[in-house]
Amino acid sequence: MSFFDIISVGGIRRSRRVVLADLRARARLAEQPVPGFPACSAALLDIDAAASLEREWRQLAGAALEPNFCYEPDFAIAAARHLRDTRNVRFVMVWHRDGGALEGGAGARLIGCFPVTASRTDIGAALLRGWLNPQISNGTPLVDSAFAQEALGAFLAFAGAQGGSPVGVLFPRLPLEGPFRRLLDETLQAASRPIALFGAGSRAMLRLTGDPARGLSAKKKKELRRQYRRLGELGILTTESASGLQIRDPIEHFMALEAAGWKGKAGTAFVQDPGRAAFLRAAARALAASGRISVESILLDGKPIACGLLAWSGRQGYFWKITYDEAYAAYSPGVQLTLALAERAQALGFLEAIDSCAISDHPMIDHVWRDRLAVADVMVPLSTRSALRFSLAKAREGAKRDLRARVKSTLYKLQGRTVS
Repeated sequence: MSFFDIISVGGIRRSRRVVLADLRARARLAEQPVPGFPACSAALLDIDAAASLEREWRQLAGAALEPNFCYEPDFAIAAARHLRDTRNVRFVMVWHRDGGALEGGAGARLIGCFPVTASRTDIGAALLRGWLNPQISNGTPLVDSAFAQEALGAFLAFAGAQGGSPVGVLFPRLPLEGPFRRLLDETLQAASRPIALFGAGSRAMLRLTGDPARGLSAKKKKELRRQYRRLGELGILTTESASGLQIRDPIEHFMALEAAGWKGKAGTAFVQDPGRAAFLRAAARALAASGRISVESILLDGKPIACGLLAWSGRQGYFWKITYDEAYAAYSPGVQLTLALAERAQALGFLEAIDSCAISDHPMIDHVWRDRLAVADVMVPLSTRSALRFSLAKAREGAKRDLRARVKSTLYKLQGRTVS
């Protein structure tokens, strides 16, 4: 089976329980033994089949070597079902026969989840790419910490053994100092396989030790306090943290506030795209049900003027989204909310850090949070037998990115914009 063939398991008109059982059965029937890993099996699944394994998938996320809420079921199922351009997304699931089933599971233990896409635009030596879209800030696959080497090795072997398989895999926006990157290094060095990095950079993060506002100077803190007092002179100023069942209205407030600002003018607000709006509602609802999201708001006379979404997985927090009323820009509502959100995260007591999920050199968050998360797109070969093809694919990837950067720079210059 080729990575360019979608496994379709939908279209069954029966009760939900029967459909789910059928999907789970088909998912397990799709399993194949993995060459070189006799205790492992793997399957290439579409979103319906992958979602039928939600219980095992969720347990894998709880046992993951490195958390990544973007690839966990609460987020990933909503994204794959509602966002555009996701028909080509597959999920490579890896099981370990001797690992023992996780709590409530049956049979083998799910030890790996690798969301991937295979592009038809890669001529010649194609690449298998970790799933990436504008809503995904992290491309770290989920691998069981107790079977991390087996999960990664079995994935690479399984991908390399498929008919029409690509020459390599590219993991996008991978934290360079995280445990999965170290696992990659150890695995590939042992097999004498090279690693290539593209788009290396860093984005803001906050380690939750000490003062959450420590990145600001004393002068800036004083100015922010003055602005907050002045904002309070305009009406009754309050902050609010909503979670659980209370999250529904704050999510709608967030989308309405976003649509009223520059994103609404640009046509990129969530509420302006039915699919994106459905994704945000579904993901927020799922995260709220598992107790892993809150909406932080600043309100003036009961009306939200700034909203931010704080999600978390394990001890890792994510500053997922932010928006504010631009009519109050003189009072720095975005910075005020960022400080309030960081204090909320610290008050939770179990988070160690917050990923800003922002672009590099973000004009606001970079000046508030001084800690940095180094990230890059990491490309690795699927076998040692295709060194030349991998070198060609690496060169082609670099040339394609250079061309894209030049085109972007030219367009921005014509529009009078600054290239970020």
